[in-house]
Amino acid sequence: MNTVLRRLAFLAMPIAASGLLGTETQLTELIRSLWNLMILPIVAFAGILAWRGEWLTAGALGVTATALFALVVPHFRDAPPPDGRADVRIVFANILYRQVVLDRTAEWALAEGADVLVIAEMPRGPMPVMPPGWTPMPQRCLPSHIFVFVREGTVNCRAIGDSRRPGLLFDAPANLQVIGLHTTVPFKVNGLARRKRELAGVAHTAPEGPLLLIGDFNIVPWSDDFELMSSRGFTRLPIGAQSTWLSSSPALGLPIDHALVRGDLEASARPGPWMGSDHRPLFVQISLLD
Repeated sequence: MNTVLRRLAFLAMPIAASGLLGTETQLTELIRSLWNLMILPIVAFAGILAWRGEWLTAGALGVTATALFALVVPHFRDAPPPDGRADVRIVFANILYRQVVLDRTAEWALAEGADVLVIAEMPRGPMPVMPPGWTPMPQRCLPSHIFVFVREGTVNCRAIGDSRRPGLLFDAPANLQVIGLHTTVPFKVNGLARRKRELAGVAHTAPEGPLLLIGDFNIVPWSDDFELMSSRGFTRLPIGAQSTWLSSSPALGLPIDHALVRGDLEASARPGPWMGSDHRPLFVQISLLD
């Protein structure tokens, strides 16, 4: 038993050494967030132990890996194909404060026929260069953690949710309402509580009617805090066996950028290509039902 505990402690050392942890609750949330990334290392470690003849420990690790796989795999289910008819096409991207990523994403969104471009982490400093073909949201909507561009028309927008880091509610084409959201990283000081407050603020104040909630949530879909959105009637759009942060692979990256819908509509989502950020963009197609 002591040998098993020592080996489990060894596996936890990189987490403990990350320097990101402030409380036991944050440690628990970090470990939970990394469940999908733990599976392959645990399987590899179990294989080494089995090769050495330590079958009991290898078997215990194999059971652990199987349990983790069963917990996360439902969240990587295949995305349904779009039906070919879309009233609204929306792209979201966290561009890591880089103008070049904004330019690439805007060009790609135009090529995909997007009507709305929702951006998190706009370049800092002076007003960035506006991408050609897009009209920015009104200046009165700033400052915000979310920036919106449209192909044509105007954007009615207002802050919603937590006053310190609100979401941005705006009207999209076809009478669809959209909330762009970029929550606090949970492993900052008080970050976990702030993220929960931001999610709750949007969930409890979101308007009725067809609604899309899209953004960088900084949360994996198997987190307990994600259940808050489900309890308010939101459904996450699956994107298949892919991740949106750090790597496309579900074994090497994390799915923390999400599109959630509520109301009388049909929708599909898929990640876009890498643009030079640490996040992949999301492309969402929505058909409003009569």
